[in-house]
Amino acid sequence: MTFIATYANALTLGAKNRGADQPYFTLLLPSDYDAQDLALQSFAIDDHGGRLYAQFVTHERPAQTTIMEYDLTPNGRGLPVTIRQPTREIGHQGLSLENVSDGPHLWAAAPGRSWEAVRFKYNLDGRLDIQRYKLFDDSYMRFSITVAISYDQKWLIATSRKTKEYGGSNTIRIFELQKVLRNDSRDLSNSFEYEWSIPTRRRFPVQGIASNQDIVAISYGTSKANESKPVFVYTIEGTAQGMIPDINPGKNSLLPRQSYEPEGLCYSRVGEKGTPVLFVGVTTGRKETGRQRAIYELK
Repeated sequence: MTFIATYANALTLGAKNRGADQPYFTLLLPSDYDAQDLALQSFAIDDHGGRLYAQFVTHERPAQTTIMEYDLTPNGRGLPVTIRQPTREIGHQGLSLENVSDGPHLWAAAPGRSWEAVRFKYNLDGRLDIQRYKLFDDSYMRFSITVAISYDQKWLIATSRKTKEYGGSNTIRIFELQKVLRNDSRDLSNSFEYEWSIPTRRRFPVQGIASNQDIVAISYGTSKANESKPVFVYTIEGTAQGMIPDINPGKNSLLPRQSYEPEGLCYSRVGEKGTPVLFVGVTTGRKETGRQRAIYELK
């Protein structure tokens, strides 16, 4: 039952993170991108290659997504080493990483409101080789889904929302990753292993999913600094294990009227530590005064 130890590590956040913690890594943007106030949406850590991939969206309609690659320096900060030009082929939720022999592949939501996820290899040349996978059926709304690959590469996790006819709840679906990749039709809408409901409230969006072995962590929250940002933890079969009531690292440095929004969730190893730990992305600040986009270790 190795998931218990990992879960316990995550739950200590309530005792240790008090708002003053320093970021594990701060994402800087080139000045022209910073001036556009690009919105951080999610991130994926490649701890084998020492890289971090971050997902940003523009504010135009329809929005475009750009992926930036950072050289990950623990307890550091830095500008991206490469930037993928903005595209409408990738959605704006749930960046996650799949380890493949020819280099990491990334997963995200498909663009717009759909039942699909996209898989692609990060590159800078030409068009992306996008593979689309249908994960939900018409019992679900056409909604901006969120996806994640488990750290052990066993599971693909996705969340969407049921239609009112089917209860209207936010719902998790669990797929075996290798079965997904072997499915030539790429229609997995009736091929999930588990399905279960998660907390559903108005104006309380899912902001990230992360998984390691047999647990799933799900973060919620708006940009309002005075509202709680909980993380709920479940087994892969959907048994509730508890919750972190409110993530708050870095909150003590907020100025009045600044936002504080969780953006993405990810398991990764830190240095030589054997057990992956949970990381969360947080965006703070205001457009007028500047933003900070940072990754924190949840202790």
